[in-house]
Amino acid sequence: MHADDETEQRILILRRILTELVCLGYTLSNPLVVAVSQALDEWIIASQKRCQ
Repeated sequence: MHADDETEQRILILRRILTELVCLGYTLSNPLVVAVSQALDEWIIASQKRCQ
């Protein structure tokens, strides 16, 4: 798998996890939701930097 494809896959997985957690009733202030959200932000930023 190409590195960019792998990054995109990780971003999609983290988005799905975040969506599922919120749908299950976890609040946005829940430490797990915050951790997944921060990881998602980091992967998106890394992906954008690679594209520049």
